[in-house]
Amino acid sequence: MKQIIDHLASELKIDEDKVKNVVDLIFTQSCTIPFVARYRKEQTGAIDEVTIKNIVNSYKYQTELIETKKRYLGIIQQYFLSNPDKAHLFSAIKEKIENCRVKQELDDLYLPFKPKRVSRAQKAKLKGLEVLLDKILETEGQPDTDLNSIVEIFLSKLDQDITQEEALDGASDIFAERVSENTQVRTLVRKLSFESGLISAEKNFESVDSLDDDQKKIVRKFETYLDYEEPILKIRSHRYMAVRRAESAKLIRLKVVVDETEIKESLEGFFFADKVYCDDIKSWLKISIKDSYKRLLSPSIETEIRLSLKNRAEKEAVGVFSQNLHKLLLAPPIKNSVVMGVDPGFRHGVKLAVIDNYGELLEFCTIFPDTTNLEHKKTVAAMEKIQTLIEKHHIDYIAVGNGTGGREVSGIIAQLLKRLELTNKVKRLTISESGASVYSTMEIAREEFPNIEPNIRSAISIARRLQDPLAELVKIEPRSIGVGQYQHDCNVSKLNEELGFVVASCVNEVGVEINTASAKLLENVSGVGPVLAKSIVRHRQENGPFKTKQDIKNVKGLGEKVFEQCAGFLRVAKSDNPLDNSAIHPERYELVEKVSKDISCSLEDMLGSSKIIDTIQWENFCTSEVGLPTLLDIARELSMPGRDPRLEGAKITYSKSLMSIKDLKIDMKLKGTVSNVTNFGAFVDLGIHQDGFIHVSELSDQFVSDPTTVVSIGDVVDVVVIGIDLIRKRISLSSKTQPVQDKQIPKSNKKQQSKPENLKRQPIRFKKDPSSITKSKEEGSYRPNRSTRTSRTKDKPLKKKITYSVGDLLSKFNSH
Repeated sequence: MKQIIDHLASELKIDEDKVKNVVDLIFTQSCTIPFVARYRKEQTGAIDEVTIKNIVNSYKYQTELIETKKRYLGIIQQYFLSNPDKAHLFSAIKEKIENCRVKQELDDLYLPFKPKRVSRAQKAKLKGLEVLLDKILETEGQPDTDLNSIVEIFLSKLDQDITQEEALDGASDIFAERVSENTQVRTLVRKLSFESGLISAEKNFESVDSLDDDQKKIVRKFETYLDYEEPILKIRSHRYMAVRRAESAKLIRLKVVVDETEIKESLEGFFFADKVYCDDIKSWLKISIKDSYKRLLSPSIETEIRLSLKNRAEKEAVGVFSQNLHKLLLAPPIKNSVVMGVDPGFRHGVKLAVIDNYGELLEFCTIFPDTTNLEHKKTVAAMEKIQTLIEKHHIDYIAVGNGTGGREVSGIIAQLLKRLELTNKVKRLTISESGASVYSTMEIAREEFPNIEPNIRSAISIARRLQDPLAELVKIEPRSIGVGQYQHDCNVSKLNEELGFVVASCVNEVGVEINTASAKLLENVSGVGPVLAKSIVRHRQENGPFKTKQDIKNVKGLGEKVFEQCAGFLRVAKSDNPLDNSAIHPERYELVEKVSKDISCSLEDMLGSSKIIDTIQWENFCTSEVGLPTLLDIARELSMPGRDPRLEGAKITYSKSLMSIKDLKIDMKLKGTVSNVTNFGAFVDLGIHQDGFIHVSELSDQFVSDPTTVVSIGDVVDVVVIGIDLIRKRISLSSKTQPVQDKQIPKSNKKQQSKPENLKRQPIRFKKDPSSITKSKEEGSYRPNRSTRTSRTKDKPLKKKITYSVGDLLSKFNSH
């Protein structure tokens, strides 16, 4: 364990004692990350949740690596026991494996011993041809040796009917496999492939008419990638995810293109450095090396490259989603307000649902307005119904879903409020309805509203999202909330794990009122989980509300350890002990009482009084267990008891003149709300059904590499329309002080010009040295080797070649 701790401390640049304490708290004492981050700051040095999570993940990785090493060594040891003539090699391989810190390096070392399907090389070994290969290789330094003589002598002693050609082919297969399984060779090929490789995409269909209906719907989205290539080291994650999606749709053929000539020459240099063979043996070995690369190494390394790109892209996509989700969940609530949720729709009508200030359903109905005619009898009836609901329930806010028809319905409501002179009294806001339809059919929604149709449940969800975003959104599977970047293409388990961490982090940061929280909200509290959450709700229903935090221990299955982990994050608003409605952990109540007694001030007088709290010399209360970080947290809670960390955000009322994308004009200045942030820019809700998009290059007058440093979900931004594409329903926006309009693309030449200049396929180039010509077997015909093409343009001078180490390449690759 100490070896792992030392490695993690060095890798993460964190003090060794802090790492050791985190590992002990999480893995030995079974504490949760939120609990450790909030209530064990003295042991951890007050590092945040993300850093603790990094320690936990790295520790798991290293412990799993150790287990894998043990398993691999067991298999390798069995191999050498079965082959005692090679047993002297075991100690060297064992040492290399034990020193591994990266799974890929470990897999390379294990590859020669990995059980595999019967290969050409294994068939050759069964014929005894490995002995022939060894005899050929033993002629190193004997330039006068004759290959045919070696084979003839070998075959004369062999009890099998094998021709000379078959013997050489078998020995070649064995050598090719040795080459492909050599750790140094794989490292070399991997390095060169990353350095010179391109991701190349080519159209996989003759014409649009040849596509099926599903492909025709999406082909325009991938127009940029139908003829595209980009260096591996430069391709951005979102572009790689896009080409993978196009490949899945069978619109393109995707492959890794490398400079094969350079790689083959490097392999020959690696094997023949300081070695001398006769000409025919050297030629034979070169052919075997080329076969090894083409048949074994190239496909394997291409798979590795694609997997590396995929993993990196997924990691970034999950990271972007996590940041956006965190911001969305911590959106400010609107408390003590009656809200009407509106789920717009044309075919099945507009669903209305009114909830009280506790989120309980008061009334619901369906209206069928004609959104094109305010004087139509259906519209008049709809407006009368809305007016009745407003007056009957004293509605404070109207939350309109941003789906199809939302803009039109919002316009009708705006006209009604204006006529009733309620514009300043009843606030009208647009709410994202992403995931609401998913919630409406979930078991949790059916249990709460069993006799209500799904669309009404969606309206209830929309209203509750405005009232308390966190409490409502936790009910929905996080990946169904549309604030990500290709999240549906990511590994589901990894995505759910990361998003689950974000949800739990947000819930614990805010705290949960145990007497009103849903089971779905409670299950995200530190130490609770789904089963115990249902037990808490059941106990509450059967025995009435909890009067103090200590009463929680009466819940079946909730022991001392769980209480320790969850108590600080739970709230009991009407408890006899006012500390129960704060984030102060019950284990510190005695300390707070001591402080109160020492300053001769009652707890009631202390609560909420910054003046009193600021006069306390908190350092005087430090003990061996409780340090200044915990004491300052206690002081903050006493100053603002029951505080909600979610701050009031900016709200926006959209322009009434905009109903659809057709109402937009170039150079039009608008206000919008950031609805999603990706690595390549930000989407902005303009109050119409289609969001606009600000490319990263248009976010600021200064260079921006990461959009999340400039904007985040919920921000209100001033934008200018710089491009409108009615066919693809795309709106280009800019936040610059002097934005540049998108170039107008003539229809006749749209396909050719729509691709960014730096992404256009570069002309294929062939090297003019003899190595760029390959001879096909048997036929004797010659053809240019297409794999030698580079990404240089015709008129550019050749750049000086830069050689990277493997470490440089991996760090360069991971930095994108």
